[in-house]
Amino acid sequence: MIIVSINIFLKDSNIKKTTYCFFNKLLSIIFIFKFELSKNYKQTIYTMKKQLLLFSVALLIASSSLAQWNPLPHVSQYYPAWDLKSHNSQLFVTTNVGVYSSTDDGNTWADLTNGFASSSSSSDREIVFTSNNEIFVRTTTYGILRSLNNGVTWTIDTAGIGSSGSSNEAKTIFYDNTNNRVFTSAGWPSYGLFYKSPADNNWTRVSSGSIGTNSGTLIHYMVAKGSKLFAAGYNTFFESSDGGITWTQKTVAGYPANTSSAFTTAPLLAIGNDLYMGSTGVYKSTDDGSTWTRIDNNFSLFYGAPYVTAMHYDGTKLYAAVRSNNAPNYLYVTSDLGTNWSDMGTAGTYFVSVTTHNNKVFGSAFGHDSVFVYNSGTIGIVEPNSTKLTISPNPVSEYLNVSCSWNGNTVIEIYDMQGKKVMSRNSIMQKKSPSKLNFSGIAPGEYLILLRNDQNEIQTQKIVVE
Repeated sequence: MIIVSINIFLKDSNIKKTTYCFFNKLLSIIFIFKFELSKNYKQTIYTMKKQLLLFSVALLIASSSLAQWNPLPHVSQYYPAWDLKSHNSQLFVTTNVGVYSSTDDGNTWADLTNGFASSSSSSDREIVFTSNNEIFVRTTTYGILRSLNNGVTWTIDTAGIGSSGSSNEAKTIFYDNTNNRVFTSAGWPSYGLFYKSPADNNWTRVSSGSIGTNSGTLIHYMVAKGSKLFAAGYNTFFESSDGGITWTQKTVAGYPANTSSAFTTAPLLAIGNDLYMGSTGVYKSTDDGSTWTRIDNNFSLFYGAPYVTAMHYDGTKLYAAVRSNNAPNYLYVTSDLGTNWSDMGTAGTYFVSVTTHNNKVFGSAFGHDSVFVYNSGTIGIVEPNSTKLTISPNPVSEYLNVSCSWNGNTVIEIYDMQGKKVMSRNSIMQKKSPSKLNFSGIAPGEYLILLRNDQNEIQTQKIVVE
């Protein structure tokens, strides 16, 4: 007799439930094995192997599929969180009513602006930091907010820009560390790209060609790569080799369409010698923006083009958040700069900003007043042969009809008995209207079908392909 003693010290109730379900199921299989062994030795051994294999595959899929996003305590209750940044060992976030910082990974928040230039009809959309602890924030109502003492006091910083319509919305904010310059762009009626040294009193308008002078050349994103600066507008792309004083509009091929969005943060990145842009997918340029190639493989799960709402690079991994009317609003990650992508689930609504801080991934989701932190652990156990999932016919040779116990966005995945994903698609499930899957290209054998919704609820069932 082999006695296994297992001591588990877990705080998370979901992981406790996972562990309990796992060992309960394992003991059930062992009990059946012991009871049936004397009846038919060979058949019992074969059956037990199949049960353990199927259960192991389900457990593996649960571990990889059910990583979850957990909301942290409210930043500013009832007012959405926007841009997230990690800076000087602190986590910062902008909201509709100010800028907040946290020294304990988002468990508590300190109000840095203390009501300065605060309005429920406004929002602070993006924050940047200079090398001298100055902070700049672009807003939808007040233009630019500036702090020259790391957030202790604040001023409205719009001298030299002029009026930008009724909202005074700043369209971008960017800090060029090499030349110690801050850039911003303004829309109607003061169309233009402006720059200044952080401590200067007035902004200076860039007078170079058409950059920023109309809605078509209005700048939304900027990035530095080596000694060059790049600026992206709606179907326009510019390059500067003198620190942003003069600009050249580039003739580009394969340029991402619709690059402007008030909600996006850092969708133009420089990684090594290449540029990456988020738009209707993730695009890459290896020649300073002259040509662009889409690298996200349509994010595997999508039919049609999602819209990338945020991107972040932590030095090892590239993250891209998507917004889609036809699929879950997932965050995707790649460790090889776009060759292979995997999804990290969703917080429900789409992410407007993503960052990494203290080896954790944080996201702010549209309309939420909490910041979310990614939990890579399992949150439950998947048991095969769920009664909530209906499939027919089974065995299947061509088309499989699938229905489940919920309505709405659903990811449908098929795994073989080694845990390899062989099919993945998105469907808008309806309880009374089955979704149809084409299995004509799947090799005969046993598989596991898994359905997952936006709330990370899952249902599974074993299927046989003939």
